Amino acid sequence: MGTPYTQFLLKAEREGFTVMEGSAKLRAELSHALGDITDENRYDSTKKLGWFDWMNMDIEEHAAVKKRMKEQSVLDSLPKSQRVPKRHAPTFVSMLCTGILVTVHLLVVLLQVWSVKFNVWMNFLSVDSGGDSGSGGVLDIPEEWMELDEEENPLLKSIPVKGVTGTASGGGASGTSSASKENIDQSTAKTLMERIEYNNSIISIPNHLPTHVVITPSKAGESKVLLPVLYVPTLGVTFEYHRRRYYLSQDDDGEEGGEWIKIRCNTTMPLNFFQQWAGISSNHQLEAAGVRFGENKFDVRQPTFKDMYKKQLLSPFT
Repeated sequence: MGTPYTQFLLKAEREGFTVMEGSAKLRAELSHALGDITDENRYDSTKKLGWFDWMNMDIEEHAAVKKRMKEQSVLDSLPKSQRVPKRHAPTFVSMLCTGILVTVHLLVVLLQVWSVKFNVWMNFLSVDSGGDSGSGGVLDIPEEWMELDEEENPLLKSIPVKGVTGTASGGGASGTSSASKENIDQSTAKTLMERIEYNNSIISIPNHLPTHVVITPSKAGESKVLLPVLYVPTLGVTFEYHRRRYYLSQDDDGEEGGEWIKIRCNTTMPLNFFQQWAGISSNHQLEAAGVRFGENKFDVRQPTFKDMYKKQLLSPFT
């Protein structure tokens, strides 16, 4: 920083011309402004040269007027070699290198949005399907993550509510404790999937387990998609694609070990099964069915304006 300014001062001292800054610049501007005050043909800066005014002028006179129009200050009348650079101006090489670095940095950031392959190469590592145990197609998922016990499984913990007080003291004990109970009931009344998604976002995933999956569509023309992994009790590793949930088969002996399977309802039961079936008889069965198939509702997810605007800014050519 400031190298061009230092070199200019050394050049001015060596060649002996005046540096136009400070009081020297003010004196030069005053002399430049009043230099032709007694000239009858003085150029009037308030008047502009018309389209056909040049027809009444000589070539030399027209060139002099055009030059005078460009000289708005004393600095404009100086040759470029005598114009003082900025005190903290960088050199051309440093500006060029900075521009290249900024451009490369922007390209690296944008390529992570434009290309799934580049994003995976930059930020992710491939996970062996055998995990640390090397069991061939089976991930070493903690056993407590597969259980439906809320006390043992950290994925089923209730969502904490801000401002909840565990104990109350003093004269308002009953009111505070009742309000706290209502908040706790609201936190535990969340659906299982909401609690599972929340706990997946805050839990520490071991290094040997995946956090994302890359989907390669079978249809030609569709680009790859990077999706987050959701660990669900009784199912293990899952992800959602086109509103359908898939889970990773953990059958190490079968042919489908390590294969992603779409969750489907069983439609092969015979009619006599329904004549003898008494329905869901326990909360455990109800929770297992809710985790596997989700809630019996349909909603259309609408993106927010912020999400669409961000997507358009990051992908201006689509």
